[in-house]
Amino acid sequence: MVYWLLQRGFHELWDRTNISATAYDWITWAVYICIAAMLESPLFIAFSILYCEKTFTKEDSQAVTAG
Repeated sequence: MVYWLLQRGFHELWDRTNISATAYDWITWAVYICIAAMLESPLFIAFSILYCEKTFTKEDSQAVTAG
């Protein structure tokens, strides 16, 4: 959905302005890189927390069955 909205916005930008094809490519790549950079840290933190919770839950359940 977000990708579709970005493409729609880029096409509107292309239709309404006098930018060259190379500038258009640079703008699209810059936007995509910025979005990836914004999402990378929160996703890393979220997956790290999920991994820790799963690992500790597994260890706790094994300790209860062994003890």
